[in-house]
Amino acid sequence: MFSYLWLSTGKNYYRGDKPLQLFLSYLNFVGDSDLDALGGYVSTRMIEEAYYVDHYARPVLKRWNVRGEEVNYVQVSPSHLQTIYDLLKFGVVSKTITGERDLFYHFVSGYVISDAGFFCTITVTEQTAYGLAKYGNEETKALYLPNFLKNEKPWLGATFYTEVQAGSDLGGLEAVADRGTDGIWRLRGIKYFTSNVGLADAAIITAKPTPPRPGAKGVATFFAPAYRRDGSPNWMILRLKDKLGTVTVPTGEVELKDTEAVLLGSLDAGIYIALEILTIARIDNSTAGLGLARKALWEAYLYGNERRAFGKRLVEHPLYLRDLVEMEAKLQANLLLTLVAAKAFSDVAWREKPPYSQTYHYARLLTHIVKNLAAWASIDITRYSMELLGGIGFLEEFPLAKIHRDALVTAIW
Repeated sequence: MFSYLWLSTGKNYYRGDKPLQLFLSYLNFVGDSDLDALGGYVSTRMIEEAYYVDHYARPVLKRWNVRGEEVNYVQVSPSHLQTIYDLLKFGVVSKTITGERDLFYHFVSGYVISDAGFFCTITVTEQTAYGLAKYGNEETKALYLPNFLKNEKPWLGATFYTEVQAGSDLGGLEAVADRGTDGIWRLRGIKYFTSNVGLADAAIITAKPTPPRPGAKGVATFFAPAYRRDGSPNWMILRLKDKLGTVTVPTGEVELKDTEAVLLGSLDAGIYIALEILTIARIDNSTAGLGLARKALWEAYLYGNERRAFGKRLVEHPLYLRDLVEMEAKLQANLLLTLVAAKAFSDVAWREKPPYSQTYHYARLLTHIVKNLAAWASIDITRYSMELLGGIGFLEEFPLAKIHRDALVTAIW
């Protein structure tokens, strides 16, 4: 019945995307049955769930339990959570952590999924597992990493970087970290944007070890589970943000109250590790943004094939067809460049640590470029695809408006 609202329901967003297949072949990427199945799942199950959550089942913070204890419970619908676990079963995180596939597989999956809310949950989970697997000590990895690889209800992650006074400028962080006599680091401070909060079982957190050094070089990167070993919360959720889009990922404010954490890598390399981990999100932002654009453009094309005006189908009108072709050209150009950048980073990510080679720096430079271009392409294509549906496209009762709202954040994230 969802096909009454979304014309591409039942299409395979992986196999049916011919430009994607052409570019992946050019980059010598070989897919698998999981990617093919993912392409069908996204168009039939995930998009409907994302639309429903966006309109009728937003996450809600419950700060207190019935015993009067403060808890970190963000309530989401059971089907919301099940959708996340379903997506993870396609190996979009686990395959890259075990080494079965490289990060490029994850990035391609992001283009297919592309819901800016659900895929944000997967992005920060990938980042958390990646940071732990690459920079955690052996004891910490043995204790926590298997949780991210479980077949049933694997752990979800988060990244707590931003503070009120420090967004892009991580050198302005005020959260601090003290190392106790027991060897455990304890973090204190307020984190202002914490996506996937309440669902995350662990997080990557940035803070400055005391005495704090000024600037970005004073930043260290930590891994912290959501709950201490005694079962008590390891941080407190203050509130959830009321956002224009990306409703399917709860974003909140968190207070670190002697949050127990483990240092990733070395103190001197902290800012580099934090930005390396963040580079995964930068590429995911690009691929997912273009995936949103593809879904919107697909919808505009299918609508134009059915809708008739002035005696013929919309796609038979030269100006409508020109709009589709121009957007298709913009999408394909950005997609190829983004996939090249994703492949370049994937080729060096696991094998390089600070100080990096020029090859790594070049790959990271590419991610800055494509993040900018892909975000604007996503916003423009989803907006104009919505316009091509006329008044129907502007109605919130159909999913295209949600897709455009979600695309708007790609230039900011």
